[in-house]
Amino acid sequence: MSNVVEVGGQGTPGRPPGVRVREESAGVRFVGGVKTSVAAFLARSTVGEVHPARFASWSEFTHKVRLEDASGAGGATRSIPVSQELWAAVYGWFGNGGGECYLAPAGGRGGLAGALASLESYDEITIVVAPDLWSEPTKEEARTAAGLIADHCRRMADRVAVLHLPNGAAPANAAEALGIETAEARRYTAVYHPWINVRAHDPQVDSWVVPPTGHVAGVWARVDEDRGVHKAPANENLRDALGLTHDLDDVEQIELNDQGVNAIRKFPGAGLLVWGARTLAASDETEIEHSYLNVRRSVNFIRQSIRQSTDWGVFEANDDRLRTSVKAMVTSFLTGLWRRGMLVGASPEQAFYVICDESDNPPEGVAGLRVEVGVALVRPAEFIAFEVAQLMEEGS
Repeated sequence: MSNVVEVGGQGTPGRPPGVRVREESAGVRFVGGVKTSVAAFLARSTVGEVHPARFASWSEFTHKVRLEDASGAGGATRSIPVSQELWAAVYGWFGNGGGECYLAPAGGRGGLAGALASLESYDEITIVVAPDLWSEPTKEEARTAAGLIADHCRRMADRVAVLHLPNGAAPANAAEALGIETAEARRYTAVYHPWINVRAHDPQVDSWVVPPTGHVAGVWARVDEDRGVHKAPANENLRDALGLTHDLDDVEQIELNDQGVNAIRKFPGAGLLVWGARTLAASDETEIEHSYLNVRRSVNFIRQSIRQSTDWGVFEANDDRLRTSVKAMVTSFLTGLWRRGMLVGASPEQAFYVICDESDNPPEGVAGLRVEVGVALVRPAEFIAFEVAQLMEEGS
């Protein structure tokens, strides 16, 4: 809406002179940025709602969820029993800066595949965490689960899986150990090692050994809020963790880097730090442009923001007027990102390009609108190009 100011001298019949303001639609559309850090936690639980349960705080979570097999933690009236790994992960999520999240029970009807399918209609989810991954009956079942999660993120193309290696020594080939075999799925997966010690939420023991993924996902959310999704979530403190199950040295760090695995390390005077921001694709030298976690998540953010903000054009006539309008709103959005430091380049022309004309939308393709966007997120001379397509009703 825009405000139009009218200054009246003598006024009009029935209205005194003076200044009046009326609101009119300016007819200008904008691309709004989508959320970047909403997590979904997959829980090994046979009890739960058909749809994922949403939580906005730790207090709300503990009101509806109980810790299984632990005295004094969780009341009998609470409906969803979860493992200590899941419980600690959600606690670490909120403690490290996370906010809105979902819990999807993966042990009931439909199993893991059913839980992942239930997440497909939630466009706001951008992070998928599986704290119970290595609690599967066998390692082969765990590998199958990890592969399904990574492939889910690949297909959705708007979220990243946060996974972990088994507790103990890191395998020689993390991608193989996790059962994530395709290059495309590895681009949407981040892996962390080692496990961490946390304060136990059980009066019978002092501490728990749990995966770091819920805590790390909270770090992602904290960095998104403080700096933006384009900032690599590394060299950041891991809160609510007492220590590591294994202190990595520089040699082990290099070995993990070569596998595309992100280390968590303890440094004197600095505490526990997330010391890596790569996707699992970094294990392949030919995948350099897909190796950086902040680049992957930034591309997801830009693509989803454009897609959701251009839904209005689905039933519009696919003509020059529509293409010009869409190009203008996308260009304005990317210019704003460039000014905020999200895109690299001395000028907008160096930072991005937008193609939405007859070259991408030939007459024979009138049933769809295509927008090609290239953004410089790594180096000023490199563009990562992707395509946003809006399918339109034939004959519209």
